[in-house]
Amino acid sequence: MSRRRRNYRTVCKEVEVEVSLGDFDDDDILEEAQERGVGVPFEMKAKVERLYYATRGGDPLTPELQSQVRELLQDLYGRAA
Repeated sequence: MSRRRRNYRTVCKEVEVEVSLGDFDDDDILEEAQERGVGVPFEMKAKVERLYYATRGGDPLTPELQSQVRELLQDLYGRAA
């Protein structure tokens, strides 16, 4: 009895889409991030929430808020690297 060797091929396609995060509620976004292993560490959650609510008004960011956003991004980048 002979065995046939099957050759499987995987085809990948890269596409670009535009998605508005406003189409999703916060819980959906956080759940998806957790399922993918991406998330905001607990100790940074309060900082993220504070900056989120401070920047929601659509007003220009103050230099202090700009600095806080940069620090948060640096912290998150450092954890991902």
